[in-house]
Amino acid sequence: MLIGLNGTINSQGNTYAGLAMPPQSQLSDAQLASIATYVLNGLNGVDAHVTPDLFATLRRTPPSHPEIKAMRAVAVK
Repeated sequence: MLIGLNGTINSQGNTYAGLAMPPQSQLSDAQLASIATYVLNGLNGVDAHVTPDLFATLRRTPPSHPEIKAMRAVAVK
């Protein structure tokens, strides 16, 4: 959410190419945490609560796009 994402995403046997999600770094850490919690809980049924502290940490040391894709691959297993 902080640095955006582009390229190809494989999800549940589907391939989505040429996608681009622009960075949302203009949002506060609290706003980003609320959105992330909603997406995880409300849209994906994952019992998770994301804190603003996570986004504060990620602002200081943002992951690269390959790192984000690797995290996603682990999360969707």
